This record gives sequence, structure tokens and C-alpha cells, in this order.
Amino acid sequence: MISTRILAAAVAVPAALGLVACAATPTATSSEAAGPAASSSRPAASASGTPAAPSPAADSIGPAGNALDAGGIQDIEDAISSGNTAALEQRFAPQVRIVTAGGGEHQATTAQAVTATGAVESDLTATWDWTLSPADLAGFRASSYGPLFPADAVIGRSSTGEVISFTVVGTAITAVLMAHSVASLGG
Repeated sequence: MISTRILAAAVAVPAALGLVACAATPTATSSEAAGPAASSSRPAASASGTPAAPSPAADSIGPAGNALDAGGIQDIEDAISSGNTAALEQRFAPQVRIVTAGGGEHQATTAQAVTATGAVESDLTATWDWTLSPADLAGFRASSYGPLFPADAVIGRSSTGEVISFTVVGTAITAVLMAHSVASLGG
């Protein structure tokens, strides 16, 4: 049986290069059957270049899953909680998929990703919750942006309603979903 991660790699690399638009339907491996799936999917762009609505059957964000240790996860949480998104620079992949709920998506360089990630915080006095309830996470995953909330993502919600999800492949952030409110997720 082909593992989800191998299948995801076969789909993600050509799709990331813009060479093909394809769908993947992963099959569960024995380790995934015991817990939440580590891989996820992402929406594809339309032929006009305008981002299409995310689809659970779209190509994969990445094959490796989150390999960050607790310190790496804490670094991401601290950077957002403190407003010091420049601290994320060493955590971003060379190209990062930036998605703004209700506003579109684009590929960004590391420097652009730092700037874009800082824009999620409309109120610098907001506090961030990084230990969301299973019900909250299930609601996010049931939204049209669900594929951007993989089981091993670093996900937070601010006291003023913003939501952010970091997809990590290996130890690099490869995608960021930002929503100015839970309602903007369309769930």
C-alpha cells in the first residue's frame, strides 16, 4: 500500500512548481489509523491564476509532516504572541504559501512571509490561545479552508478573533493561513 506521505510527495512537488493540477486521495497508513492524519491538502489555483476555493481533494501541502520539537513550536507561538514576526524568518521555507481567508493567496519569499504574517494582528494588545479545544479545531477543519488546518499544524486564535495556522513540513513553515475572524473561514 502506498503511504500518504509518498503519495503526497509525488503530488506536491510538481504542483508546487505549477506543472500540474491534480487531486490526491490519500489512504491511511497504520500509524495514521491510530491517530489524526499528519498530511493534508491545499487548494489549487484556477486557470486564471485566481486562487480557487480550498478543496479536500486538492494537492498536498507536503509529505514530511511537522518535525518541530517543542522548542520550535514554542518559537512560532511566541513570535505571534509577542508581535515579533521577524523571529519567524529562520523558520520559513524559501517559498511560503500565504492564504488570507476571504482575500486570496500567493507565494511569498521568506521576507514577504514575515511581513504578511505580521498583518494578522490588528490589535497588538490581543492575547493568543494556542491550546484550542477539539471542537474549535474540528470547526476550522470543517470550513472551506480545512486542508490548511492539518493535524500537526501550529494553530492559534487571538482574543480579538484572528486565527492563524502554520503548516510545517519537516522543520520549515511552508504555508500560513490567516483569518481576521472565525467567520471569515466560511465554516
